[in-house]
Formats: sequence, C-alpha cells, structure tokens
Amino acid sequence: MSDAPYSQWVISTVAGNGAIGLSGDGGPATQAALNNPFDLIFDGAGNLVFTDTFNHCIRRINASNGIMERIAGTGTVGYSGDDGLATEATFNEPYGITIDGNGNLYTADRHNAVVRKISADTGIVTTFAGNGKAAFSGDGGPADQAGMVEPNGLAFSPDGSRLYIADVSDNRVRVVDMASNSITTFAGTGEAVHDGDDGSAASAGIFGARAVACDPNDGSVYIMERQGSTIRLVDASTGAISTIASTGETGFGGDGGPAATAIFDRPKEMTLDGRGNILVVDTENHAIRLVDLQADQVSTVAGNGSDGFNGDGIAAKDASLGRPHGVAVGPDGAFYIGDTENNRIRKVAPAA
Repeated sequence: MSDAPYSQWVISTVAGNGAIGLSGDGGPATQAALNNPFDLIFDGAGNLVFTDTFNHCIRRINASNGIMERIAGTGTVGYSGDDGLATEATFNEPYGITIDGNGNLYTADRHNAVVRKISADTGIVTTFAGNGKAAFSGDGGPADQAGMVEPNGLAFSPDGSRLYIADVSDNRVRVVDMASNSITTFAGTGEAVHDGDDGSAASAGIFGARAVACDPNDGSVYIMERQGSTIRLVDASTGAISTIASTGETGFGGDGGPAATAIFDRPKEMTLDGRGNILVVDTENHAIRLVDLQADQVSTVAGNGSDGFNGDGIAAKDASLGRPHGVAVGPDGAFYIGDTENNRIRKVAPAA
C-alpha cells in the first residue's frame, strides 16, 4: 500500500497551546501548556496518553470530552513514590510508554534508568525493571535487579508475554519474560557500532537502540537506531537481524525509492500503522516518514523539513514540525504526533 491514504491529509492540534509549562489539567487539552511531549499511545478506552517529558509526568486526553488529565508524576524531577499513587510519584524524564493487556501502563523513566509500572486498577506505581544504577548488568536474573543505562523505547510482543526495552545509551535491546520476570539481552553487544547483519541479533552491533516495535502477525521485532539512523528487523522465526531501511548516512533523502536507499537524521520513534507501513519519526528532519513494507518505498507524510510551527488546517506535508519524538495511530485511523518542541500533540487525518 502506498502513502495515498495520507497524501492529502491535514494537520490539527489536539493538545497544547504552544507555551512551555505545566498547566491546564481539568480543562480543554488544547488550552493546556506542555513541556516537550515525547511518546504517546492510546489506551483501551480510546484516551490518548503521552509522556510530558520535561514536565516529568504522564498526561491523558479524555476521549469523551477532550479534557486534559495528569495521571502520573508531580511535575518535579526525582525518583520517589514507589508503592504509592502515581500522581504523587516523581520521575526523571519519562519517555517511552506502552500498555499491557490488562491496561497497566509502563514507562521508561529514562534518567532514573528504570522502567516503572502503573496499575490500571489502583493507580499505584512500582519499579518493574532496572535497579536505578546506570550500568549494564543482570542478564538471567530478576528484571528489577538488572542494570540499564538509559531505557527509551518499549513494546510488548503480540501475545503480551515479553516486554522489549530499547536501551539507547547501552546499545542493546533487553527483553523481560512477563511470566518469570527474568531479563535477558535480545539484541546488541553493547558496542556503539552498526554491524552483524544476517547473524544473530544478540551478536550484532546496535548503534543507539532508541525504539522497538513488534509485528502483530509474526512477532518479528523492529529496532530503530538513533545514531545509526537505520531500522533493523529481527526475524521471529530465525532470530537473524537485517537492516531494512536507510543507508546509515545522516541527512534526508530517498523519498520515492526503496527503503534501503532512504536517509534519515537520527530518528527517535516508530509505529506500525496497521496498513503495512512503518511510520518513522525522523526527528532532526522535522518530519514523519513512511516505509511501505509491501512496496518497499519511502515517502514523507508529515512535515516540510523546517523547524517551527506554521499553523493548522493545512496539508500535513506542508506543515512545520518541531523535532517530533512520538507517533501513534488512533482508533479513528488518524495518526498523532508528539510535536515536541512545538509543545503540542498534532493529529493528521483526512480533511473533514
């Protein structure tokens, strides 16, 4: 499938007034002040949940009324509050978020070097993975006793049995077995290099593991390299790793051509859109790129390449973005962007 469903879509703002701050909870999301929103996801009720990263909290847009709510973090940087209410806990730049089959929320509390869990039933926060020491350790042991350096991206396997953690500064992807709570290295040697294609993922060099995503059909794992500016694929049946998108150069190029000839600039996040495509947050190009896996073609679906904000109600490809860090597909089929330095959440959808 080509990018035709997106080619004439328009952009709008669903959260953030553009000002830097932490305000507006209890009011319309479009009137709230944010501070560098990064990752975002939809929960089972259709609410949009996002990490308001430089506010050190997690916020939610209520699907029924568009009201902004803070569901985790006080807004103060720190590492406290485990076994208490998430709204009374402190975080240090929460980044990646994901939700399990029971509605529990997990966030990569990146500068605390842990992954924290917020119970859907009680709102209680706990440390799920990481010992808070920014150093690699603990393979084969309990996840909460392992050392990670800077966890960023999170993704569950399709059956929910494994949680993948992209540790960008450790150049590894770790995986937690949800049944046993044990952690191991899934991909990466820890070396800051891009190598190892066609071999085992655990023996490959992953140059800045920033994000992970899982194929919902076969469980194969996509890994985004920030410094490597590439997308890797770990085949679920063989465990072999390959590079499926980008030359590894840093810059912008390749639209209209094969994925292998594309050029990204330190991408930060990705998601599978349910249409056979990967949406790539090409951060330093201020754009959302599309990798069509069936046609093997790359295109730009949002962002004109300039850093800034030039309004809403225009074609998404003509819009300016500000170093976006997140993307998610909503239950309505639209895609939503963490427009980070514009301090907004943007929506890209067909014209009304």
